[in-house]
Amino acid sequence: MGKAHDVDLRWRVIFAIWWDGLGFDDVARKLSVTGMPISATWVREMWTLFQHTHDVVRVTNRRAAPPANQLIDEQTALIIIETILDAPEATLNEHHATVTCDSGKHMHLSTFCRAVHRLGFTRQRVRYSRGAPHTCGRG
Repeated sequence: MGKAHDVDLRWRVIFAIWWDGLGFDDVARKLSVTGMPISATWVREMWTLFQHTHDVVRVTNRRAAPPANQLIDEQTALIIIETILDAPEATLNEHHATVTCDSGKHMHLSTFCRAVHRLGFTRQRVRYSRGAPHTCGRG
């Protein structure tokens, strides 16, 4: 049995399909140069897994299909990803408000937090330092 692909590579597959608009064969060719051979079949399986579970890791001991009343569908998951990547310095409440407006779905903040965690993001915002970086050496 071959070595399992890491989660970072799996997310790069999803991003390459969604943002770069590449096909399964193109993604396999592009990412195979990283050292581990990737087949177009595996890329297709990752995309199908993401469409069904909104995650790239198979979780055992759970139902295979998401429930019919799940608020976070594929489109909403992609809106969450775009919102966080567009404004990483925003707070979780600001992201929640933006996603609620963009998707038209009202969800509780805890549901949004679980979705953010499930998509692989942390709940901490990115902080940018002001001014030039401090240098310790003199002269």
